[in-house]
Amino acid sequence: MKTPRELENFLRSQMEPPPNLTVSSWADTFCQLPSDSAEPGRYKTSRVPYMREVMDAFTQGEVHKIVVKSSSQIGKSAVLLNIVGYTAHLDPGNVMIIQPTLETAMDFPRAA
Repeated sequence: MKTPRELENFLRSQMEPPPNLTVSSWADTFCQLPSDSAEPGRYKTSRVPYMREVMDAFTQGEVHKIVVKSSSQIGKSAVLLNIVGYTAHLDPGNVMIIQPTLETAMDFPRAA
């Protein structure tokens, strides 16, 4: 059994507000790429600097819609997964990713 002081410290730690991070800062700090990816290990926004603004727009209160027009295979899926990870970790809420077919939905995490 924990002492009252240990219990108090635990409860205080659980009530602290989450850190004030942008999505790109969160990704650089917490996101790990799988061992079968092209560059396994810690995610680095510096590898895709053109996506930083897209990720960080998600944490700007005055932004209500993000539209990206770009070519394929440049990191949009990773950006989306970083936004979902940020939300799940620091700002829990409802998140849904919709794909056009069941096949693309099943392949989505591996394609990112």
